[in-house]
Amino acid sequence: MLSAIAERATVATLANFEGKSLTEVTLRVRNHAQAFVRVELPQGATVLSAEVAGERVKPATARDGSRIPLLRTGFSPSGVYTVSFVYINTGAPFSKRGDYSMQLPKLDIPVNLLTWEVSLPDRLEVRHFGGNALAAELFPAAAQNLIIDNSELSEDYVVRFDQNEIDIAGLLPGQIGGIVVDPAGSVVAGADISLVNKQSGATIRTKSNADGRWVVTNMPAGPLTVSVDSPGFKSSKQDLELVASQPGLLGTTLEVGAVAETVTIQRGVTSLNGLYKIDEQARRNQSAQLNAPSQNLLNLQRRVAGVLPVKVDVPKAGTSYRFVRPLVLDEETTITFQYRSR
Repeated sequence: MLSAIAERATVATLANFEGKSLTEVTLRVRNHAQAFVRVELPQGATVLSAEVAGERVKPATARDGSRIPLLRTGFSPSGVYTVSFVYINTGAPFSKRGDYSMQLPKLDIPVNLLTWEVSLPDRLEVRHFGGNALAAELFPAAAQNLIIDNSELSEDYVVRFDQNEIDIAGLLPGQIGGIVVDPAGSVVAGADISLVNKQSGATIRTKSNADGRWVVTNMPAGPLTVSVDSPGFKSSKQDLELVASQPGLLGTTLEVGAVAETVTIQRGVTSLNGLYKIDEQARRNQSAQLNAPSQNLLNLQRRVAGVLPVKVDVPKAGTSYRFVRPLVLDEETTITFQYRSR
């Protein structure tokens, strides 16, 4: 049995154009016998504050890094509790263009899943991310929860995970698929899709993936009724005639309302151009959501304004980039990127 483990590490970083950054690390710790967690900070970094189970603590400094005390079994109730610390780092300033890297501290306890949100100044155009962390959009939230809970994939989730990358425009004859969005053009993930063959009565069910897309293969030609349902929206029904020589394409815009209400659409086949328009708007909305600051960053910004023991000059607004890394074992998490300043 491990003496201590962090089920999740949630990290938020605010960086300014001069290279100075402020980072908050929040750990969900399950501790059995460990007295402290050792934190090896990046070069030039200093811990500003630390909390354990909501109480302020004072980290100790040693040659091998800072040490944040933990609650131990026998001294407090067992279970998961929160350990957090904030540190400031004086990194290299940004110039007109170049390559850049950022690192997180090395911890002496394993982390099941680490999520990292980095806010960079709006004046930077950033591309070509690298390092040992994955872009968050490549790692579905449901998969992240499974890693934390240490549970097995259900058959229903395996289907949705396999559908994570769907090229609707590349569907083949015998396939039917589409995209589900709300009235604002944002994708609706996890919508229930039911396809009923009008001749045989056979029903096939699936769900929209994290990108709002879905596909069913090996569909026999003939008349179909496709129902799309999601909590908070009216049920949508579309009738279509699936032709053997071409795929079926459906762009579904759900209307806000009670689930008991149903909207019936007579013309069920969406043109490729129409599907492209829906898909393009959905991708724009997804991109905007990915780069908008989360509540974690907003909370850190509020802490900067007077709660922290030192004055920290960090931007109040920036562009967010999110990363995920499973199973971090006594090593740094690093991201690299290329940038150009506007």
